Amino acid sequence: MKLFETNLNHIIPKILPIIPKIDVVAFPHMIIPLLIIDEKIIVGINNAIESGNKLVMIVACKKQSRANSLSIGAQDLYEIGTVAQIIKVIPDQDGSTKILIQGIARAKISDIKINPNNPRLIKDD
Repeated sequence: MKLFETNLNHIIPKILPIIPKIDVVAFPHMIIPLLIIDEKIIVGINNAIESGNKLVMIVACKKQSRANSLSIGAQDLYEIGTVAQIIKVIPDQDGSTKILIQGIARAKISDIKINPNNPRLIKDD
């Protein structure tokens, strides 16, 4: 992952969970509420919180048909996204999770490693 901002108050780890979004584009300093319904993404969010840094990568999805909107792969994501910090997490009774994030920095994805249980972004050294 290549960061475009150099004057950061955060240390960005080499591996971040990815949150693909179809209808939202995040930018640095924006505060955005997100509804997460995919269990794999919720696992990634929980891992980010447990790690202590609360950082995730928000990446917009390329235009796709409604038929394919439930299965988003690495090829469906733009290369540039936003590293964001999770501010608040609210689990819902239906299994979904609402989160509030704040963008920190724009970043370019260098490699995506997909784990069936936990999709994550891999940053080159």
